[in-house]
Amino acid sequence: MKKIKNPISEFAQKTKAAIDWNYVSREKAEMIYSDALKFHKEIMDSLNVMNSKAFQILTVAMPILTVVLGFLITQPENVSRKILVTAIVFSLSLMLSIIFLFMAVWPRDIRISGIEPLSYFATDYYKKKIEDIIYGNILLAFDTIEINHKARIKRARWLRAGLICFFYSPIAAGIAFLSILLIF
Repeated sequence: MKKIKNPISEFAQKTKAAIDWNYVSREKAEMIYSDALKFHKEIMDSLNVMNSKAFQILTVAMPILTVVLGFLITQPENVSRKILVTAIVFSLSLMLSIIFLFMAVWPRDIRISGIEPLSYFATDYYKKKIEDIIYGNILLAFDTIEINHKARIKRARWLRAGLICFFYSPIAAGIAFLSILLIF
C-alpha cells in the first residue's frame, strides 16, 4: 500500500504530547472536534470577507488607475507640470494600494480542514479505534487552525495597508499638488 505523509505538523505533535488522552472520552473528543471545525469555519468566513472587501476596492481602483495612466500616456504635453506630477503621485500611491490588495487575496498559506476520505484506506488507519481516529482528526484540526489563523493575520495586514494606501491616494496627490504650488 501507498505510504501517506503525516499531515500533522510539529505544532500538533507537541500538542499531542501535552494532552493526556486518558481524560478525553469519546464524547469530549467529538465535542472538541466539533468546536474545532466551527472555529475553522469562522476563520475561513473571515478570510472570505477580507477577500470580498479587497476585490470591491480593486474593482474601483483598477479602472481609476487605468484612466489616470491613460491620461498620463496620451496627454503629457497638453497639461501643466503641476497636474502631471499630481497624477504621477496619485498613480504611484494607487499602484501601491493595488499591490497590497493583491497580496491580501493571493491564494497561499490556506489549508482545508479534515482528511481526504481515501486517506483513511490508503494505510491501515481505518483499522484503528474510532476514538483514535477522532483524536487524530482533532490534532489535524488544531494544526489547520493554527496555519489558517496565521494566514488570516497576514492577509489582514496586507488588506489594511491596501485600504490605507487607497484612501490616502487622493490626499497624497493633493499634498503633491499643494507642494508644487508653493514651490513654483
